[in-house]
Amino acid sequence: MTAIGCAGCLVAVAACLLAPAGARAQTAEGRMDVAFGARWVGAATLGSAEARLTTADGGTRVLFETHSELTPVRTIEAAVHIRVARFLRIGGSVSSGRSRMETRITADFEGAPDTVVSERVTEFAIGGVVAADLRPMAGARFRPFIAAGAGHLRHVHEGRPLVEIGRLYHVGGGADYVLRGRGGPALGVRVDLRAVLRSQGLFADGGLHASPAVAGSLFVRF
Repeated sequence: MTAIGCAGCLVAVAACLLAPAGARAQTAEGRMDVAFGARWVGAATLGSAEARLTTADGGTRVLFETHSELTPVRTIEAAVHIRVARFLRIGGSVSSGRSRMETRITADFEGAPDTVVSERVTEFAIGGVVAADLRPMAGARFRPFIAAGAGHLRHVHEGRPLVEIGRLYHVGGGADYVLRGRGGPALGVRVDLRAVLRSQGLFADGGLHASPAVAGSLFVRF
């Protein structure tokens, strides 16, 4: 499903679930919010491969097998959301974090023990998001939302000898809780859970690789 398709689904669901909000809800809505926090993205399999040797009789023999994985990524993230309708926000985010690419070498033809080689990888991401607010709760301080987005991904290898370009998509939801909503900009906390789909970059097979992700941040709403 494309990011536009996800956004359309979100808007339709939000329109069905949204209930009229009272005057108290208006005090915490605002027109724009700026958030800063951290995100954890789970591990993802990069794939398996075999090293083969062509024999004298024209056949092949497996020399060893490799199984690669990208370990969990811990990122710092900044985001901006702008309200374009009573229940709809659009925005963008940038993030940066580090993980490791680990490759396990097994089934060595000469009987060598299994071994693991790894290198540090820095992941940069920039993207857009569409978020649909649902029914306010707890006097409009607590507001759940659903969201979907897409973005541009860069994987930088250790020592920066190589930069690989990829894509990411995500869909999920979370909630905002306003800590202070009167007498100036609103201050609150945001928690969200999402499924992250990454392709290209280190994911050389061209497929989508799914990982769970969770984030927490502080936001200021104007």
